[in-house]
Amino acid sequence: MNENTGSRYKTYISSLASDFRANTMGRYDAVEQELRLFMAGGDSVSDNFNNIRNEIHSIKGTAGTFGFLGLSVIAHALDQWMHGIAVGEADGLTLNSPGLGVDLGTFLGLMREYTENEPIMTEADARQTLQQTSFLRYTGEIVDIQPEQPPLVVVCSAQGPDESLETLLENIGCECIFVGLNTGAVTVLETCEPDIVLVKCSDTSEQTDALSFAGQVLNDDRVIAILAASDGVASCVSAAIPGDAIKVLIADSASLIHDLAALKTATT
Repeated sequence: MNENTGSRYKTYISSLASDFRANTMGRYDAVEQELRLFMAGGDSVSDNFNNIRNEIHSIKGTAGTFGFLGLSVIAHALDQWMHGIAVGEADGLTLNSPGLGVDLGTFLGLMREYTENEPIMTEADARQTLQQTSFLRYTGEIVDIQPEQPPLVVVCSAQGPDESLETLLENIGCECIFVGLNTGAVTVLETCEPDIVLVKCSDTSEQTDALSFAGQVLNDDRVIAILAASDGVASCVSAAIPGDAIKVLIADSASLIHDLAALKTATT
């Protein structure tokens, strides 16, 4: 990435807001279909509830990245409430509790409003909305949502720090540190326990070292991705990776900011 990359993608993340809005509005249609099935009862209510919750969890994870802070708060509140219901920690509520489906519908209506509105609503607006909205079963006890710890990304690179990439990661709400592509870096990863490990691969001559390092640090507690310098390098790397445990991103791709945001979402 050249010296203008960070600035270019900082502008690009703003342009993604309209894409996020359109995509999310379409997802609400699917969620509301699941809600209608849930409220109708039957053998699939558990699946319907889980499908709704999975979509809400995903929206929660990406909304803040694209600047929809108010929406993120409301989705976070709904996600936590649904989790409490699922594990039996929501004041005795179960999937068969009267009024539960009505409150889920109320939440979805608020999320639609906060997705459509321009300018984008703030976190304070969202907390006030949750406090003032009439619910049948939701108590509103978790509206004061604490900010989540930003994911820690460790970038492993034979070329050293990359200011443009660091700016890009900060723009989507990640903390970032750089280490070398060597055995000492493995020790660093064990110490700092990152959420994401990003291994840079500038050309095919670095492919073997990049894949070997990624394999050494692969575990279930972190997301591993190789950042290939170009589509050609990415194709070679992808062909050498068995399965999908290691993601491959392309540094000069216009979708890089979206791909990095997806990695961030996978850690939530």
